Amino acid sequence: MGSNKRLLLAMLCTIVFILYGCKTDYLYDESLYYDEKTWNSEASVLNGKALKEDKGVYNAYDDGMEHLYLKVQEGKDSELDTTFSFSYLKNYTGSDNTALEPYCDVILTEGDEDSSSSITGFGFGEFTANAKLTVKGNTDRIQSRSWQIKLYDRAGLYEGMNTFNLIKNNDDASRMKIKLGMDISSQLDNMVALRTKFVRLFVYDTTEAGNLKWEDLGIYTLIEQPNKNFLRSHGLGENAVLYRAKDFRFEKHKEIMNNDNPEYDEEIFEKVLGIREASNHGKIVETLSRVNQSNITSDTLFSSSLFNEENLLTYASLSIMMGNVESTITDYLLYSPENSQTWYFLPEDFRNAFEYSEWQSYAYLMNNKIFRIYLKEEENRVKLRDKINDIRKIITDEWITEKVSHYTDQLLPYIYSMPEIIQLPIPAEGVEPYISELTHNISQVDNINFEYFPPYIEEYHRTVDRVVLDFTSQTDLTYYAEISADRKFTEITKSIPLSDDNSFEYGIKGTYYLRVIGITAEGERIICGNISLDSLGRTVYGGIEVQ
Repeated sequence: MGSNKRLLLAMLCTIVFILYGCKTDYLYDESLYYDEKTWNSEASVLNGKALKEDKGVYNAYDDGMEHLYLKVQEGKDSELDTTFSFSYLKNYTGSDNTALEPYCDVILTEGDEDSSSSITGFGFGEFTANAKLTVKGNTDRIQSRSWQIKLYDRAGLYEGMNTFNLIKNNDDASRMKIKLGMDISSQLDNMVALRTKFVRLFVYDTTEAGNLKWEDLGIYTLIEQPNKNFLRSHGLGENAVLYRAKDFRFEKHKEIMNNDNPEYDEEIFEKVLGIREASNHGKIVETLSRVNQSNITSDTLFSSSLFNEENLLTYASLSIMMGNVESTITDYLLYSPENSQTWYFLPEDFRNAFEYSEWQSYAYLMNNKIFRIYLKEEENRVKLRDKINDIRKIITDEWITEKVSHYTDQLLPYIYSMPEIIQLPIPAEGVEPYISELTHNISQVDNINFEYFPPYIEEYHRTVDRVVLDFTSQTDLTYYAEISADRKFTEITKSIPLSDDNSFEYGIKGTYYLRVIGITAEGERIICGNISLDSLGRTVYGGIEVQ
């Protein structure tokens, strides 16, 4: 054998030794391997871990404007021997307590601007109903009716979804806030988004008094329904627990109890927490009990694996960036995987984003006890500031501008057309300036002073001429109670310094509105974080009603 051949053989042997003789590098770290002999939930490898999803789910389908067509047929309630027309659904207010949820059968097809079907589109060739149509959301808003479409089993999946919602957000002059929020969420680690699309919807009504021709209902935002299929598609585990918050602040909610409690009432339970996927409520009941123990700290939240810190920081950052001020009270999802003790916050809606200032977005996080516990500590507020800065390196002004421009190209011609033009919340000339402000609104988070913890009134005690407040305070702030006869605090009746025991004298009888304001040495105002309801059921932002 020649010297060159011997050298080549030696090199090949060396390569083989390197490839097969060295220790294998595994994808998973050691903390993800269970090392006990029998199952112990306290030792689950899922406890406290970062939130992971299959990010490829967002790239599986085209992000262009969809044209969906619904041929509507009567829905039938065999129990009540009743049929439902499309007109009935359009005008349904939920006042008919004797009926089950009204619905219509529909033939759903995917077409284009000129045709109700496409040879490559969903539902091509269908002649019988492949889906059920129901009213989605607030049934009082007849002129802004939103819909839910649930596909029948034989129809398969529409872009990986068996159920989706068509949201008519006429309060949003841009028609893009929901999708913008979800698209931002989809880019972030430790966060999960609902898939969204813009849809132009056409309806052919064959029911009683139907027009028997295609009617353009305008622009909707298609939003994935958070359900078992959602969990499966995002790689979150289809047997996970999933709730939708309706008025849930992680305080002592008397409505929240386990299914085996004799006083359990599912309807009452769902006024606080909507049940998306949960057969047993023991996990959330136990978590509430632990969170509401006295003197709980943020270390307890994480050492006991109740929450994941990166998820909390990311969710709080997202809420602040989007100005989504009620995102810790309502319209958020709570997710906990099977075989895990940990809960994660996920966004569910952004329809009311950008309605308040960046300072309010920060302050109103305090309405959820988990964020109050966490942000009470200064080092955690520094972490929140740093997390926002990290996210802004991903969600840059350029990224947002490009997204908004893409949305605008899809939406603007339809916004200025019927039926959208008649339902705009502002004059048409203000739409494009409104859209251009979206990037500017997100950039305002850089102005928040995270050194200070917004005051949040936990309780108050009123006597004849004195009010004592229970709220978290800082030693380097001076606090005032501001009194107003107006829940919007448009005119302040009196501003009173609080004494050392957080009380003040105010002998005026009757009901009034109260907020606590902190003043820094430099004169900066730290606003009150409370969002509450008054005795008439009206929302009070930044204060409470005193009776």
